[in-house]
Amino acid sequence: MQFHVNHYQLKRAGVVIESCTETGMFVVQSKFFSRYRAVGPSRELAYRRYLQVIQEPEKWLVVGDELFSHFYSYRNQSCLYQSCYSGFPQSPAEYWNELIDFVWPSAYSPGKNDDIIGRLYAYSEWCCAQVQPKTENFQDHLRSSTKICFYELIHLTPEALSDLPNWFEFEELKELMEGDPFMENQLALVRKAFGLA
Repeated sequence: MQFHVNHYQLKRAGVVIESCTETGMFVVQSKFFSRYRAVGPSRELAYRRYLQVIQEPEKWLVVGDELFSHFYSYRNQSCLYQSCYSGFPQSPAEYWNELIDFVWPSAYSPGKNDDIIGRLYAYSEWCCAQVQPKTENFQDHLRSSTKICFYELIHLTPEALSDLPNWFEFEELKELMEGDPFMENQLALVRKAFGLA
């Protein structure tokens, strides 16, 4: 199987690939995390090495709060937050629920905010890239909670749904959603957003 890096994966992951003319090597650098960087003789190998670097045993809350530092300060000051949630989230699913409640609304209103959208997709890419054993409780599993708490809700924001072709190839979303009975309706809407229905 040939490894393929597409523009959308790089955009969602929040990374930049640059070539060094002096060495002929490619450097992959995260826009959000300075410690996430990898080098390789080709774009594909550099990105593959980058995916290994991000497998560090980080905690989902630490990574999330680094991406959403403005939200972290909001968490301590907001009466609305304090009335909705008690303390810090106890699972990735709880954290995604907080992001959906307090960060997602500002991604498309008022107007489109590519920085917030990029951070949300970068976090979802990080969560889905983590290798974890399956658990009985989806709330503790990063990929499952990301899929259920984030990707299943994108269609509820029409602007986000129509913006998907700017962040994904259709096949990526199809792979994520196909075969999941809870995502059949979303997949039909995604097909339509890509002009395939």
